[in-house]
Amino acid sequence: MKCILEEIPEEHRGRFTTICVNSIPDEVSFVDGMVLILMLIQMGRFRLDDSTIDRIDFNLEKVEDVYDSDDDYESNWKYEIDLYDVHPKIDEDGRIIAFSIGRYFEQHRQIPYDLPSCIVHLDRLEYLFVIDCRSLPAEALPKLPNLRTLELYFRDPSDLLNNFPLQMELNQLKTLEICGGKFQPPAHFLEWMTTNLPNLENLGFWHTEKKETERIIKALSTHDVCFAQTFKRLDIRACNLDDKLFESLLLDALPKFQSLSTLNVVSNKIESLQNIAKRIENDNKKPCVVAKSLRHIYLTGNFVENKLKNNPKEKHAMLSLLKVFNAVCTLKIYGEEHFDSDVDYALRINDAGRSLVEGGNDELLPLSVWPTVLERAYAESHRAGLYLFRGIDSQEKNPTGLYYLLRNGQALVSRSNLLGGSRYNDDGQDDENEKKDPKSRPNNNKRKRTA
Repeated sequence: MKCILEEIPEEHRGRFTTICVNSIPDEVSFVDGMVLILMLIQMGRFRLDDSTIDRIDFNLEKVEDVYDSDDDYESNWKYEIDLYDVHPKIDEDGRIIAFSIGRYFEQHRQIPYDLPSCIVHLDRLEYLFVIDCRSLPAEALPKLPNLRTLELYFRDPSDLLNNFPLQMELNQLKTLEICGGKFQPPAHFLEWMTTNLPNLENLGFWHTEKKETERIIKALSTHDVCFAQTFKRLDIRACNLDDKLFESLLLDALPKFQSLSTLNVVSNKIESLQNIAKRIENDNKKPCVVAKSLRHIYLTGNFVENKLKNNPKEKHAMLSLLKVFNAVCTLKIYGEEHFDSDVDYALRINDAGRSLVEGGNDELLPLSVWPTVLERAYAESHRAGLYLFRGIDSQEKNPTGLYYLLRNGQALVSRSNLLGGSRYNDDGQDDENEKKDPKSRPNNNKRKRTA
């Protein structure tokens, strides 16, 4: 409390304390409430020398009355406070764990502001969302031990992105999202992003122009990205991503991220996958390197979505892509009219374990592992396929992937020496020698080892 009062001019400390006592509700930690009021003062939302103000209405509301969300970071929110354009959320102990400044709507624009450094006292803060922020306290944010999510929203060109504090290293940050804004060369923000977030898992961009999207992909492709080992999800939504940029993203940028599982490119300008398929199929001298960990691609709102079923070339391109990206098991698209059984089949066998059968790995799985593989293929089969946004993803199990593994996997068709003989060769076809000479088949009366 002492360090907070030290930031108030001595002649105003008594008045500041009176306002805090009159304003901070019992549900809110008094110290965190003092920090909140101090931030409002430093952001110019009200003045201590205004004698007409002796209290501030915190407008406390239960979060369940405001939000209906399953997001993990919101699970501990108990109350939301509405103060001017500042919206903190508090936990059951009254501590501020989430903080947003600004309003989305055009009619609620505020003057750009500097985020006060006194935010450093909110040591439980996990989530920070700011709109039209002019500068961030480079020394304060790294000292917030629980800060996991940072979201920056810009409606106008901002000096912040082009004069970003390169010295600010956020080791604790897991999620970074940017909406709007322009990255003018030398694009300090992109340099900071690729060098100062070593534990980043989720990265998102919304509503950028094509030039900004090009710079983002170039940064991910050419820079020595510090979060390459931890990166799990990339969102590029409504960012004017076209066919050429999507190809560069998929085949040039993403291969270095071998933990990436989700790529969300909804509401872009992707019209065709054919060039990607041609590049993969024609790259004979140097096999195409892809992100083998990629499991989910969201294509909703792209022109190619309308072509998967009725355009044979686009369907072939998608099937070629799914054969190379053989862990991809989900394409989220809108509408039953886009459903194609061949694409759905490819997704389901990918989820079951296509890489085990067609992965080009000469080492066979131990026979003892196959029961677990087959059990998992069926038990988790409800999560694969063309999710059509019916509201809730289907929980019905589907045996397609299991059948694929039984027909093509080494569990049955390429273990002839262990199974006491088989009428199939490694390709799953009838053995020609057995057709010509049935006597060449092993004695079926002998005891066989079975899986």
